[in-house]
Amino acid sequence: MENKRILICSGGGCKGYAQAQVLKKLEKDQGPLHEHYDLVCGSSVGAINGSMLASGRITMDRLEIIYAPMIKKVFKRKFGIPLYDRKNFYDVWMDEIGAIKLGDCLTKLQITSVNLCDKRNHFFKSWTDDGSQLLAAEVAKSFAAPFYFGTFIDTINQCVWLDGGMGVGNIPVAYALVEAELLWPKGNWHFDIIGCGFVDQSIPFKDAKKFKVFRQLGQYFDLSDAGLARSQVRQEQIGALDQLAKASSNKITYKYYDAVIPEKFDKLDGVKFLDEYKKIGIEMAKKPLQSFPKEI
Repeated sequence: MENKRILICSGGGCKGYAQAQVLKKLEKDQGPLHEHYDLVCGSSVGAINGSMLASGRITMDRLEIIYAPMIKKVFKRKFGIPLYDRKNFYDVWMDEIGAIKLGDCLTKLQITSVNLCDKRNHFFKSWTDDGSQLLAAEVAKSFAAPFYFGTFIDTINQCVWLDGGMGVGNIPVAYALVEAELLWPKGNWHFDIIGCGFVDQSIPFKDAKKFKVFRQLGQYFDLSDAGLARSQVRQEQIGALDQLAKASSNKITYKYYDAVIPEKFDKLDGVKFLDEYKKIGIEMAKKPLQSFPKEI
């Protein structure tokens, strides 16, 4: 049976700097990541990080060097709403990666975005007809966060694209599982999943039982983790993967790198916290938060 390796990079805005630290460590241990992984899946900033490595045009050491200045340029405030200009991303991208197509990537790449018109997550795949599209544009669709960069208007396909993390695809484990089954049904699959840090939103029973209607609604719409639904998606997808791994007789193994972070650092545009994100990422890279088989 073939052993196939799948990388999943979640969304998280500026917190993607933490994710980059894990990618750097994985490259040091495993060699060029576009050669190591058979499929890379990314959402939002995870689409940026994942696409850069899948292109084969940049090492993770180089990504580490440019990350802070890149983030500061991309998240440079402009006047009005949305707060940031997508053009700044294109400028950085063209300097480092160039005008390549999705299909030019050196390993299979899947990018997540949400279409406002049909309210569904869509997955742009390098090995399908999507491969003819410019990679930078497909990535831009994945980080089209409301308020921050605004929607990506696609007049050709009559779609309005939103950030991939707006729906259930911020950490697209379930969809990576589907692709693994379709692509390599007879293979063994190993997943490396890299988050960007998250806030522990658990509430003691003594406090939760006192919540009235408006505080309950506040939990549902809590913007600190893009609402209750996205927080649940992270937990449920990793939990489901863990159960499948335990039941699969080692057909499925995984490592999930992530960390609980203070609420004050949980900012999509937290440029002033870049040093903290780097430190968090270095710690994340030392040992997975969760894995199967279990690490000793």
